Amino acid sequence: MAKSIFIIDDDTSVLRMLERKLEAEGYFVTTAESIVELLESTLAPPPDLILLDIMMPWMSGFNACSELKALFADCPVIIISALSQKRDIERGLRSGADDYFTKPFDMAALCERIEQLINLRSKQRLDDR
Repeated sequence: MAKSIFIIDDDTSVLRMLERKLEAEGYFVTTAESIVELLESTLAPPPDLILLDIMMPWMSGFNACSELKALFADCPVIIISALSQKRDIERGLRSGADDYFTKPFDMAALCERIEQLINLRSKQRLDDR
């Protein structure tokens, strides 16, 4: 069964580029342009990983990350943001993100990290049984 990824980014060009690439890699992808759109949707079952932008309308991505981790505690979150200052990266990781990529990002490195985090989550779930 294909692993699922939820992408939240208000930049539709980034959203579509990520969607195309990840679907080509075999992932089932759901997209949203805001955290509000995500929270209003039903995620059953929860995604295997979430890609999250920081600078979005309605809610800071840092706050969104904290809320997502509260809802889906074991779901990895990768922040993808144009904010590249050390303090932004640290804030993102403190908000619960499992990793932080700055735009523009290396797609191959992102895909590798996605695979690592999803595999780690699957292994942890097996170990918990």
